[in-house]
Amino acid sequence: MRNNTSSRGQALMSRFSRAVRAVQHALPTDTPMIPRLQGVTTQGHFLLPIESVLESASQLIVASERVFCFGKDLVFESRGGENFALATLACDGRAEATAGGHLGNLFICEKSSGDPEAPPLEFTPPLTLVTTIATNEHVRSQIPRIVVYARRPVFDPAFDYCGAGWHPDIQYLIHSQPVIPDPLTIRGESHPEQLPNYLGQLLQTFLFRSDADRINAVAVLLTGILANHLVDCGKPMVAIDGSRPGLGKTYLARCIGLILDGSESGLLDFTRDDEELRKRLCASFRDEYGSVVTMDNAKSGSGAPISSPVLESIITSPTISFRILKTSTNFTRRNDVVFIITMNQTLLSSDLVDRAIPIRFDCEGDPRQILHGRMDPIQFVREHRTEILAELFGMVEVWTSHSRPRSNHVHRFAEWAGLIGGILHANGISGFLENLSEAASDFDFELNDVASLAEAAVKLECHDMLDTELRPSGNGLPAGNELVQRVFFEARVITEKLGPDKSPRSKSSSIGAFLRKHIDREVVIEGANGQQARAILESIPARAGQTLYRFRIRAIAPEDNAEVSMLHSGGGVIQSQSIAGQAALPPAASQNGGNGELW
Repeated sequence: MRNNTSSRGQALMSRFSRAVRAVQHALPTDTPMIPRLQGVTTQGHFLLPIESVLESASQLIVASERVFCFGKDLVFESRGGENFALATLACDGRAEATAGGHLGNLFICEKSSGDPEAPPLEFTPPLTLVTTIATNEHVRSQIPRIVVYARRPVFDPAFDYCGAGWHPDIQYLIHSQPVIPDPLTIRGESHPEQLPNYLGQLLQTFLFRSDADRINAVAVLLTGILANHLVDCGKPMVAIDGSRPGLGKTYLARCIGLILDGSESGLLDFTRDDEELRKRLCASFRDEYGSVVTMDNAKSGSGAPISSPVLESIITSPTISFRILKTSTNFTRRNDVVFIITMNQTLLSSDLVDRAIPIRFDCEGDPRQILHGRMDPIQFVREHRTEILAELFGMVEVWTSHSRPRSNHVHRFAEWAGLIGGILHANGISGFLENLSEAASDFDFELNDVASLAEAAVKLECHDMLDTELRPSGNGLPAGNELVQRVFFEARVITEKLGPDKSPRSKSSSIGAFLRKHIDREVVIEGANGQQARAILESIPARAGQTLYRFRIRAIAPEDNAEVSMLHSGGGVIQSQSIAGQAALPPAASQNGGNGELW
C-alpha cells in the first residue's frame, strides 16, 4: 500500500509539473502565433531533407511580404509602429549577426527536446540557415526584388505618382507618410521670383550668395525626388561652399537629408585617403538605405584642392559597389544617392568641379548677428516636411501639365540639367545654374591658374585690359615662345616645367598640354584698375596646321570686348598676338633651327 501511495503521488506530481510547464509555455490570448519551422538544429544542421526545409522557409518568407532581394542584399522590412525601415539579413550571401532575430518575427525554428514529456526546443533561425536561404537560387527566385527603395513618394518610369507601400508591378518599395502633390502653391510665370510657400519660407533662412544659389538648392531637392530617373544618365555632386564658418552650410545639408529621407543621415568626415573614404562610405550605406550622403566641412590641407578618384567614380557610375571591410563580400546598390560636400572657401579638382552643382553662402558682417532671431530650419522641416514634399511633387505635376519640356542648360550631366531646368522653367522659376561659371572659377584650383594666366597675358600685352585698342609694350613684342613663357612665369603657372633644365620640346609640350586641357573654360579675372571681366580660353585653326589659342576677354559691361591670343602647334605655343575686333598685331615668330619646328 505504501508503494502504491508513493507511485500515485509521483504520478500526480509529474502531471502537476507538466501542467505548470504548459501554463508557462502558453501564450497570452492577444499574442499572435508565430509559425514554426522544423527540421533544423540550433547549429544549422538539417534533420530533414534540405529541399523540404528550404521550401517551407521560402513559403513562410514569401507569405510574409516583408523579405526582399535588394541589389546583392537580402533585406527585411522592420515595422516599429509607423516607422518602417529596411534591415540587412545577408550581404552578398553572408548572413548578418542580427539576421536570425529579424527572421524570428516571421517564423521560429523548433526541434524535439528529447524528453517526451518536455515541450520542444524553440529558437530563432540560425545564421547557417539564413546563409543557405540567401545563397539558394531557387529560394531567391521566389523572393520579390526591389528595384527602387525610397523614404518618400517617387515618380515611376512614366512619371506617375507612386505613394507608400510595395508596388509589385514596378518593384518599388516606398516607406513614407502620405503626401499629396500640391501644384496650387506654385506662383507660376506671373511671379517668377516666388517659390512655393513652405519651400520659400525654408530657404529664406539661409544666407545664399545669390538668387542662383538659392534656385540651385531647389534643383537639388528636385534631383533627390527624381533620383530614380537619373541613375543611368547621372547627376552632379552638391558642393555647398561658405566664404567663412558659421553661415549654415551644414544646416542646409541636414535639411536636404530630412526632406528626402525623413531622418538625418550621419555626417561623414572627408579624408584624402581614398581607401579610408571607401570604408566610411560603405559603412554609411550599410547602416541605413538612405538617399543622401554628406561629407561635412571637408578640408584639403595646405591649400591643396579636394581631389578624390573614389568620388569622381561613384558620382558618375550607375552602380555603387564597395568591398566590405575584412571580408571578400561586396556591397552593391543602384546610384540613386545625392552626394553632398560642404567646405569653406572651396577648392576642388577640375574633375570634381565638372561633376558638381554649386551652392554658395556669403554675407557681409557677423553671420551670428544676421541669423539671430531667424527660425530654426531643422525644426521647420520636421514640422512641415510633408508640405515641402507636396510642393516639390506639385512642381513636377505642373511640368507634366506643360508636356514635360526640357531646357537647354549646359552641364556635364546634360540630361539631368535638361530635366531639372525644364521643371523649374515650367514653374516660372529662373536662375538655375547661372552661378556655374563664377563658382567654377572660385572652386576649381586649376581654373585659378587659368585666371592667373589670363591676367598675366593682359598685363603683358596691353595697358588696360578693357581698352578696345590693344597696343604692344614700348619695347615691342618678344618672339613667340619667349612671350608665352613670360606669361606663364608672370602667372606662376607650371613654372617647374619651364625651367632652364627643360628642353624646348618639353616646354612646348607642357604649355600645349595645359592649354588644351582648359579650352572653352571661363574664368573671372581682375585688371589693374580693379574692374572684373570674364576670360574664355578658345581654340581656333590657324595656318599650316597650327592651332591658335586665345583668351576672349569680356568685360562686365557688354559693349567692352577684347581678345588675347596665343598660337600653338605640335604640342607647343609658337606665336602670340593681340587682337581687338578685326585688327591684329603682327606676330613675331622664331624658328627652332635644331628641329625645324616652330615653337
